[in-house]
Amino acid sequence: TVCKLGGKVYRSKNTQKFNSGLIAEEVNKVLPHIVGKNSNKLPDNIEYNSLIPYLIESIKELKHQNEYLNYQISNLKKTLK
Repeated sequence: TVCKLGGKVYRSKNTQKFNSGLIAEEVNKVLPHIVGKNSNKLPDNIEYNSLIPYLIESIKELKHQNEYLNYQISNLKKTLK
């Protein structure tokens, strides 16, 4: 899920200051329940706190993959000795 999202750097229209975030329209395609809609029912804002569980699960998945790859490397090293 997280891999379907793309972080962006953009310049604020009001302050001309650079910011970072996600595009509500893009997030709406992946996680519509965390995107607020404006009066025209178009994606308007993102509830960033609602992304936290997805980020935690992504980290856990990467940790599991890393542990498995380390296990495979360890076994290969034993085989080569």
